[in-house]
Amino acid sequence: MQNQGRSASHVLLANALAYWSFAAGCSLVAIATSGRATYAQPASAPDLAKAISKRLDDHLENAEIAERPLRVVYFHPADVKPFEDYEERLTRIVLDIQEFYRGEMKRNGFGPKTFPLEMANNNLVLHVVKGKRPADDYTKDSGDQVEGEIEQALAQKFDLASEHVLVVNAMCKKREDGSYLFHAPYHGSGGAKSGICHVADCELMDTLHFKETEKRIRYTEMNGTRDQTLADFCCLYIGGIAHELGHAFGYQHNTQKPWERMLRGTALMGAGNYTYRHELRGRRGSFMTFATSMQLASHPLFTNTRTGLDQSPETKIEELKFSQQGRSLVVTGKIDTEIEAYAVIGFTNPQIEKGWLNRDYDSLTWNCEVKDGEFSIVAKINKPGRSGLKIRFCHLNGKQSSFKFEYAIDDKGVPSAASLNDDWQVQRVELTYLNGDREEATRLATNSLPNVTDDKAKAKLEHVAYLTAERKPIELAEVKANEAHLSESQWQAAAVGWGKPARDQYYSDSSIRDGVFLELGNTFYDRGLYAHAPSRYEFDLSGSWKKFEATAGLQKGVAERGSGIFIIKGDGQVLYTSKLLKGNATDAIQLDVGGVESLELIVESGKQGNGNCWTIWGGAKVTR
Repeated sequence: MQNQGRSASHVLLANALAYWSFAAGCSLVAIATSGRATYAQPASAPDLAKAISKRLDDHLENAEIAERPLRVVYFHPADVKPFEDYEERLTRIVLDIQEFYRGEMKRNGFGPKTFPLEMANNNLVLHVVKGKRPADDYTKDSGDQVEGEIEQALAQKFDLASEHVLVVNAMCKKREDGSYLFHAPYHGSGGAKSGICHVADCELMDTLHFKETEKRIRYTEMNGTRDQTLADFCCLYIGGIAHELGHAFGYQHNTQKPWERMLRGTALMGAGNYTYRHELRGRRGSFMTFATSMQLASHPLFTNTRTGLDQSPETKIEELKFSQQGRSLVVTGKIDTEIEAYAVIGFTNPQIEKGWLNRDYDSLTWNCEVKDGEFSIVAKINKPGRSGLKIRFCHLNGKQSSFKFEYAIDDKGVPSAASLNDDWQVQRVELTYLNGDREEATRLATNSLPNVTDDKAKAKLEHVAYLTAERKPIELAEVKANEAHLSESQWQAAAVGWGKPARDQYYSDSSIRDGVFLELGNTFYDRGLYAHAPSRYEFDLSGSWKKFEATAGLQKGVAERGSGIFIIKGDGQVLYTSKLLKGNATDAIQLDVGGVESLELIVESGKQGNGNCWTIWGGAKVTR
């Protein structure tokens, strides 16, 4: 009898893997064994890892070794002492995470690479910083404040702007009933040159408890209240450190494919923080996707070099075409870049309606080598609905360059190549505009209009010509029409929290090029005000307008940590205050301003600091 000695679940698992591998179009080789079940591995991954490793080795052959360890900072409020056994516990924790990274890099074919640490007498070097405020003054939104205090305290030791730093925050209260309250910042961001992540500490957080299933812990955090075993708690919170470190190194969320879930478990940069080290209890644990390892292979902390780290890739897409083969999306193209790209990753995310840049945990990755600037990606799983696509190029100096798109997928899972080609026509014009060549941007926009079918794409192309035309702000007192857009009007005062005030477009300069078009959710506004918090615009209405209306929110694609409270004043009196807006939340405002002489549009960040508070007033106008 076939499969003798194997359980029914093993047979189903093997059959499912075979199906998913066939559906994905993978050629199957290299049989791996786990327990009594056998699993087929995609043939391309080992070959791709080998080719990439060879190119990186050749590039770094004569590079000077410049090891930069991950810095670990222990931050505690002024009225809280470092938690019990913090030095020993954190040494065990960070060494475990270091070993996890090493093992996953090796498994994916890139050798036992991992990040270096500052060690002394077999203990992790911790830079302890005592905060200036009591514990109650720090919240999950205090990341910017904590970083400022760390930067000041450790100015003579290292510069946050040129290091990768793990900040462990002792912001956990044990309440009278024995439960815990976590109120620490918990996030990470960075890249090849620098990065920082914030995590929380607790005296119960320890690798020694990975198997402790008898004792339990009750606690409240930003995601609600939990009651779980000490083992699950430690796996989650230590896995959270491993996950946030990935963000500090510059890597975005991505999840496992169906066959990977059955074979390995949960991707670290997806929801892998929940399953970290579960394999120690006989469960499927966490793993690093090939795409994440492929990026880390060139990261300066993993190569121990700084070759070309101060150079920007300056990537230009010379050719780009989207097509559809059955239910697969095919992306082919050619790039020109100052720093050679060795690979490209396509991130496909089916949660566009929720803001795919913010909620990209379900992003699947599709990889290929870049040869002579040319590449071809095939994305084989496409769920019906709106989807996001990010194309990320990995460069030899550890840096990356990315391009973002949106596309539609029909009920049968067939992607719309046409919508992507429309999106590329718009993005090509937008990039030209951001690079400062406004005349060429207008020419491209005009020539592209006949080739696009999407109404929003057409509106954006037409808007570029509007932006490049000479315009003089109108005086509201002189307007005879029944409505006037405030972005076209002369303001009495204007100030924003980042960059400069801007009319009808998103702010950009030589270093910030996040886009031209004002967008809230999936809605494009051809009129509006860029208003990064804290911001204030003042207009003279002269008492001659009756209604004000606008849609308030944060620019599409900004980080989740951004927020804004929108306030409207008339003649110094508060007429309206919005709730705290975050992510894709918007507020459609209609307000009576009859008799108002001076109108003020104010945005406050709604948190400590104003990081990522890219707020805008969409379609702001007054009517008679």
